[in-house]
Amino acid sequence: MKCLVIYSHPNSKSFNHAVKDEVLNQLKIRGHEVEVRDLYEIGFNPVLSLKDFETLGKGETPPDIKKEQEFLLWAEAIIVIHPTWWNSFPAMLKGYFDKILLPGFAYKYGDNGVIKLLSGRKGIIFRTSGSDLNLNLSDGRKVAYETTSDYGTIGFCGIELVSIETFWSAPFVEESVRKGYLEKIKESIAKL
Repeated sequence: MKCLVIYSHPNSKSFNHAVKDEVLNQLKIRGHEVEVRDLYEIGFNPVLSLKDFETLGKGETPPDIKKEQEFLLWAEAIIVIHPTWWNSFPAMLKGYFDKILLPGFAYKYGDNGVIKLLSGRKGIIFRTSGSDLNLNLSDGRKVAYETTSDYGTIGFCGIELVSIETFWSAPFVEESVRKGYLEKIKESIAKL
């Protein structure tokens, strides 16, 4: 299976980096073909500029946007790895989605509502959170986040989310808990 890994964290010593390494390991073990888009490493510019709007308004796609869209079209599975910052995607990843998942590419509107143009692809999300699960359940943040960020962005475009894993309190838990988190990656990748 052709798998696109979209990774968004600036620190190579973070737990997110360990998650990325284990994801790549599991994909390799299963013989998947993999492309990695490390948004910081590639110097991705997350800003959808006025020039971009003007170019898109002429019916043309700027080269940097087109390149990322081609990776998405190539992929049969999309795996997103990111931290949770302020109950959302980090700005880099939010900018990636704003800039790449454009109307006419990722979705369009038809007579019967939204036409999801990236249908037929599977998706997995791995995210870390410094917060604890019980707090996120008690105040509704977990449901709100999944509704807007997961299903309202990735799912909105037709990507079937087969697994969503949040690694709660990642900076604060014991190493044995983190190892358990990494074990969950095997289960998620097996769903592809």
